[in-house]
Amino acid sequence: MFTFYPAVHRSGTLTELPRPVVNFRVLDSWDYQKLKVPLQDGEHVQGHSRDGTMINIEGQIGMHSGQPRLSESDMLASLDETRNVLDVNAESGSFRFILFRNQSNGTYRYFEECCATRFEFDLSNHSLYTYSVSIYAANPLLHESLL
Repeated sequence: MFTFYPAVHRSGTLTELPRPVVNFRVLDSWDYQKLKVPLQDGEHVQGHSRDGTMINIEGQIGMHSGQPRLSESDMLASLDETRNVLDVNAESGSFRFILFRNQSNGTYRYFEECCATRFEFDLSNHSLYTYSVSIYAANPLLHESLL
Protein backbone atom coordinates (compact mmCIF):
# COMPACT_ATOMS: atom_id res chain seq x y z
CA MET A 1 0.00 0.00 0.00
CA PHE A 2 1.34 3.42 -0.96
CA THR A 3 1.65 6.17 1.65
CA PHE A 4 2.26 9.87 1.09
CA TYR A 5 6.00 10.53 1.20
CA PRO A 6 7.06 13.84 -0.41
CA ALA A 7 10.81 13.70 -0.96
CA VAL A 8 13.63 14.61 -3.35
CA HIS A 9 15.81 11.83 -4.80
CA ARG A 10 19.12 12.91 -6.30
CA SER A 11 22.40 11.03 -6.78
CA GLY A 12 21.25 8.07 -4.71
CA THR A 13 20.20 10.25 -1.75
CA LEU A 14 16.58 10.51 -0.62
CA THR A 15 15.64 13.66 1.34
CA GLU A 16 12.14 13.93 2.78
CA LEU A 17 10.42 17.33 2.87
CA PRO A 18 9.62 18.78 6.30
CA ARG A 19 6.23 17.84 7.71
CA PRO A 20 3.37 18.40 8.06
CA VAL A 21 2.51 19.16 4.46
CA VAL A 22 -0.69 21.17 4.65
CA ASN A 23 -1.32 21.74 0.94
CA PHE A 24 -0.17 19.64 -2.03
CA ARG A 25 -1.44 20.60 -5.48
CA VAL A 26 -0.51 19.10 -8.86
CA LEU A 27 -1.29 21.02 -12.04
CA ASP A 28 -1.38 19.31 -15.44
CA SER A 29 -1.96 21.38 -18.55
CA TRP A 30 -2.08 20.78 -22.30
CA ASP A 31 -0.87 22.73 -25.29
CA TYR A 32 -2.98 22.94 -28.43
CA GLN A 33 -3.52 24.88 -31.61
CA LYS A 34 -6.73 26.90 -31.81
CA LEU A 35 -7.92 28.02 -35.24
CA LYS A 36 -10.74 30.46 -35.96
CA VAL A 37 -12.45 30.67 -39.32
CA PRO A 38 -13.87 34.16 -40.02
CA LEU A 39 -17.68 34.34 -40.19
CA GLN A 40 -18.01 30.81 -38.75
CA ASP A 41 -19.17 30.17 -35.18
CA GLY A 42 -16.83 28.20 -32.94
CA GLU A 43 -13.19 27.23 -33.30
CA HIS A 44 -11.15 24.27 -34.44
CA VAL A 45 -8.80 22.78 -31.85
CA GLN A 46 -6.06 20.30 -32.72
CA GLY A 47 -2.63 19.03 -31.73
CA HIS A 48 -3.12 18.44 -28.00
CA SER A 49 0.05 17.56 -26.11
CA ARG A 50 0.69 17.46 -22.39
CA ASP A 51 2.94 20.11 -20.84
CA GLY A 52 5.22 19.43 -17.92
CA THR A 53 3.61 19.13 -14.48
CA MET A 54 3.67 21.87 -11.84
CA ILE A 55 3.65 20.79 -8.19
CA ASN A 56 2.91 23.34 -5.44
CA ILE A 57 3.49 22.41 -1.81
CA GLU A 58 2.90 24.27 1.44
CA GLY A 59 4.20 22.88 4.68
CA GLN A 60 5.34 23.53 8.21
CA ILE A 61 8.58 22.64 9.93
CA GLY A 62 7.28 20.40 12.72
CA MET A 63 9.09 17.17 11.76
CA HIS A 64 11.92 16.45 9.36
CA SER A 65 13.11 12.97 8.46
CA GLY A 66 11.15 11.58 11.41
CA GLN A 67 12.75 13.95 13.94
CA PRO A 68 10.78 16.69 15.76
CA ARG A 69 11.99 20.23 15.05
CA LEU A 70 11.12 22.10 18.24
CA SER A 71 13.59 24.99 18.38
CA GLU A 72 14.17 27.84 15.97
CA SER A 73 17.68 26.59 15.25
CA ASP A 74 16.32 23.10 14.41
CA MET A 75 13.67 24.58 12.11
CA LEU A 76 16.26 26.83 10.45
CA ALA A 77 18.55 23.82 9.89
CA SER A 78 15.64 22.00 8.19
CA LEU A 79 14.96 25.01 5.97
CA ASP A 80 18.62 25.21 5.03
CA GLU A 81 18.75 21.48 4.19
CA THR A 82 15.57 21.79 2.11
CA ARG A 83 16.92 24.83 0.22
CA ASN A 84 20.13 22.97 -0.57
CA VAL A 85 18.41 19.79 -1.78
CA LEU A 86 16.07 21.79 -4.05
CA ASP A 87 18.92 23.76 -5.64
CA VAL A 88 19.40 22.94 -9.31
CA ASN A 89 22.65 23.97 -10.95
CA ALA A 90 25.14 22.65 -13.50
CA GLU A 91 26.67 20.26 -10.95
CA SER A 92 23.54 18.89 -9.27
CA GLY A 93 21.16 18.77 -12.24
CA SER A 94 17.51 17.82 -12.03
CA PHE A 95 16.02 15.39 -9.51
CA ARG A 96 13.21 12.90 -9.01
CA PHE A 97 10.36 14.12 -6.88
CA ILE A 98 8.78 11.34 -4.81
CA LEU A 99 5.07 11.46 -4.02
CA PHE A 100 4.39 8.01 -2.52
CA ARG A 101 6.31 5.10 -1.01
CA ASN A 102 5.29 1.46 -0.64
CA GLN A 103 7.17 0.33 2.44
CA SER A 104 6.30 -3.35 1.97
CA ASN A 105 7.98 -3.78 -1.43
CA GLY A 106 10.26 -0.70 -1.59
CA THR A 107 8.67 0.92 -4.64
CA TYR A 108 8.03 4.62 -5.11
CA ARG A 109 5.71 6.78 -7.26
CA TYR A 110 7.56 9.82 -8.58
CA PHE A 111 8.09 12.43 -11.27
CA GLU A 112 11.39 12.64 -13.17
CA GLU A 113 13.36 15.58 -14.61
CA CYS A 114 12.27 17.94 -11.82
CA CYS A 115 13.58 21.31 -10.76
CA ALA A 116 12.48 23.79 -8.12
CA THR A 117 11.14 27.03 -9.56
CA ARG A 118 10.36 28.80 -6.28
CA PHE A 119 11.03 28.31 -2.58
CA GLU A 120 9.52 30.65 -0.01
CA PHE A 121 9.58 30.45 3.77
CA ASP A 122 8.04 32.48 6.58
CA LEU A 123 9.99 32.97 9.81
CA SER A 124 7.50 35.33 11.47
CA ASN A 125 6.06 32.67 13.81
CA HIS A 126 9.00 31.59 15.97
CA SER A 127 7.07 28.51 17.17
CA LEU A 128 6.41 27.01 13.73
CA TYR A 129 8.13 28.07 10.50
CA THR A 130 6.20 27.58 7.26
CA TYR A 131 7.36 27.11 3.68
CA SER A 132 6.06 26.77 0.16
CA VAL A 133 7.82 25.32 -2.86
CA SER A 134 6.98 25.03 -6.55
CA ILE A 135 8.50 22.13 -8.48
CA TYR A 136 8.33 21.71 -12.24
CA ALA A 137 8.46 18.17 -13.67
CA ALA A 138 9.49 18.35 -17.34
CA ASN A 139 8.42 14.71 -17.72
CA PRO A 140 4.68 14.64 -16.86
CA LEU A 141 4.47 10.86 -16.39
CA LEU A 142 4.06 9.46 -12.88
CA HIS A 143 6.62 6.65 -12.64
CA GLU A 144 6.63 3.62 -10.33
CA SER A 145 9.75 1.60 -9.52
CA LEU A 146 12.46 0.86 -7.00
CA LEU A 147 15.00 3.68 -6.66
